[in-house]
Amino acid sequence: MNKKFVQYFFYFTLMICFLFTWIAYQRVNVADLKYLLYPVASWVSLITGIVFEWQADVGFFSQTARIIIDKSCSGGQFFLLSTGILLFSFLPQLSKYTHQLFFVCLCTSISLLATIVANTARITMVIFFQELGYFEELLHLPGVHLAIGVLVYLSALFLLYLFMQHLFFDRHIDLRPTKTDS
Repeated sequence: MNKKFVQYFFYFTLMICFLFTWIAYQRVNVADLKYLLYPVASWVSLITGIVFEWQADVGFFSQTARIIIDKSCSGGQFFLLSTGILLFSFLPQLSKYTHQLFFVCLCTSISLLATIVANTARITMVIFFQELGYFEELLHLPGVHLAIGVLVYLSALFLLYLFMQHLFFDRHIDLRPTKTDS
C-alpha cells in the first residue's frame, strides 16, 4: 500500500474523529463534563479556599462566593483546539506509525492536563480580580469573562506549543523521518 495514502488516510481519520467529538461536545450537558469540571473545581478550591459543591443540573457552585463552574467553564473547546493544533503541527514530523499513534495518545493527555491548568488559572484569576474590588464593575460587563478567557487560553496554547516543540523536536531526540524511512 502506498505510504502517502496511508498517511493521508490517518490524517483524514483524525479530522473525522475531531468533527464527531466537536459535534458530541455541543450536545452534552454539565453532568457529562464532570470529569473536566471536578479537577478544576478542586484546584480552584485548593488555591482560593472556596468550597464548591456538585449539583448535577448546575455544575460546581459556591453559595458563599456566588460562583458557578458549569459547561462554559469546562474548557472542552480549548481541549479540542489544543489537541488538534499539537497533532496537526507535529505529526508530519514523525516517521513511524507507532510513533504517531503514541503521539496522538500523548497529545490528548497533555491537552487534557493543559485544559485543567488553563481553566483553573482563568477561574482563579477572575476570583482574585473580584476580591481586589478594583475590577468589580468591569467583571460584570458583557465580554469581560470572554476577554479573560481569550487571554488565558491563547497564552496557554502558545506555551503548550512551545513546550511540545522544545520537548520533542528541538532536543537530541530525533523522531523525524530519515532518508531510509521515505
